[in-house]
Amino acid sequence: LEFRRVLFRSAGYTLSELFILLRSSNSRQRIFALDTLAAVIDKYWTGVMDFCFSVNPVVELVAAGLFSMLRSCLDEREESVVFAATQCLANLIAPQGEESALDLTALYTDEAPSLAPVISSPEQEEEEELKDHELVQVDAVLGLLRMDILPRLRYILTGLKPGPGVVLSSLRILIRISRHSLDAAQQISNCPGLLQAILFNFLPPLIPHTFSTSSLYGAPVWLACKLCRTLCAWDVNIARLITTTFDLPRSLIVYMTVDPAETVLPSRESALLCIESYRTWCTLLRFNLLTDVFTTLYPVLMKQLLFLVERVEVVPAGPNSQFNLDVGSWLIRS
Repeated sequence: LEFRRVLFRSAGYTLSELFILLRSSNSRQRIFALDTLAAVIDKYWTGVMDFCFSVNPVVELVAAGLFSMLRSCLDEREESVVFAATQCLANLIAPQGEESALDLTALYTDEAPSLAPVISSPEQEEEEELKDHELVQVDAVLGLLRMDILPRLRYILTGLKPGPGVVLSSLRILIRISRHSLDAAQQISNCPGLLQAILFNFLPPLIPHTFSTSSLYGAPVWLACKLCRTLCAWDVNIARLITTTFDLPRSLIVYMTVDPAETVLPSRESALLCIESYRTWCTLLRFNLLTDVFTTLYPVLMKQLLFLVERVEVVPAGPNSQFNLDVGSWLIRS
């Protein structure tokens, strides 16, 4: 990407050229630019490209107006452009490594760490006067909320019903927004129909008998459970809303008692779903919610504890049992 300045005959595109393609009237060129930018951003967050750029490419992309372009692409009529923009936005604001590190904080505290940037009082007063593309450079999540990102994601999930990749990207975006602040979490929980659609489609109170690789609708998705946890961690009112208005308690009971090896879900997804369910339950217990679940699940929990003590070895595990210790640690913590 960056070396085209010196080697003009080499293959590839500069970031400026990708931005030109992003503004093209040809949808295939826009999709190509979005997919390429998504891949570049994802690689950059992993540290693979640390020595490839003289400046921070993410800062440069944001300053050049990438957020505004992505938000505009989400309003396109062509679904393939919308899907590519969703994945690019998820890679931009929700790096996988950062999310993994944030998940580790759940081992030490159930409280949600705030990711909102620290802004002084004079700057906060100036925020209201900033335009959208200026605000996202100061606070990306706040800028996206002002751009009505929540209703648009609701439409994508309920109206377009995309494939697994876009569903997971949409959930990653919502999780990152929910980590921003209590106000952002409240906006998600108060967005009409958003949580209802997510819990109905991706946290059903049952394990399906069949699993489709082309659609996640009707199947439990661990990232949907993670979204509920990050929301509930902020405030007892949000936690009470999610547990009383929706059927989350029943779903958690099903996911915590199922044997990941006996489901049609991929073993990794099934184990992550079980782990995330225990994490969510621990978060709710902090507010004295779902305390009756322990009585309901007591026989199953004791059986799982016995299995953990007698069968699980503290040695490198095979692919089918690599998450046993993770499930066991959260079982004990509960």
